[in-house]
Amino acid sequence: MNNLTLKIGDQTTACRTGGAGPSTVVLLSGLGEGMKTWDGIASSLESHVQIFTYDRPGYGGSSHPPDCKDSRDGRFVADHLKACLDAAEIQPPYILTGHSMGGLYALAFVKAHRELVSGLVLIDSRMPAFSSACLSAGLSPEPRWFFKLLFPRQLKAEVRGAIAAEQQAARPEDLHGLPVTAIVASRRDKGMSEPMFEIFRQLQLDFVRQTELGRVVISESSGHYVHQEDPSLVTEEILRVAREH
Repeated sequence: MNNLTLKIGDQTTACRTGGAGPSTVVLLSGLGEGMKTWDGIASSLESHVQIFTYDRPGYGGSSHPPDCKDSRDGRFVADHLKACLDAAEIQPPYILTGHSMGGLYALAFVKAHRELVSGLVLIDSRMPAFSSACLSAGLSPEPRWFFKLLFPRQLKAEVRGAIAAEQQAARPEDLHGLPVTAIVASRRDKGMSEPMFEIFRQLQLDFVRQTELGRVVISESSGHYVHQEDPSLVTEEILRVAREH
């Protein structure tokens, strides 16, 4: 894998590229995590597919943009990712693989740039209806105490922009002809209540089952960080999408 620093406007973005093969897999990390979260998966994939992963603005080796003081929505992330892929000369189509909030951002990318995407792998991902489902159940999708823990500016910006990102994400009807795999955790992690866990899990099942080419895979052994706790399953599903589509 090669480490690159991209110049996007007046900001810098750290990324890694590598691998070989006819398919290109783009890895999107969740809230609070940079591209290092994908190191194990990337090592397993690089002999089979091309790989692109990166640190969103403010994470890891990427600079802090002015947006960090306000909010960061899905369209910002989608357009910034598109600019990174162009700058790194990574050619489409892309198999987008996103964990948690990264899955929601992948759906926002599809909504904005559908013609560039050939497949989706959503790993225990936040779904477009998450906030509304929580509120309907009398739950807060982002409790106030959660904000107090979010010291880095980019985390607060992404949480503030989460509802907008949900609104900007692709819906099942937008994914006609696109293979979509949801890899869903089976174990609730500490910090998430049982009611919220059930909402988070059920929304993934419902969303993918409404897509034309949807597939649900349950990780029987892992909690939310499936790509770290069950990497062989994640690798297998990404390569399956690459082979079949």
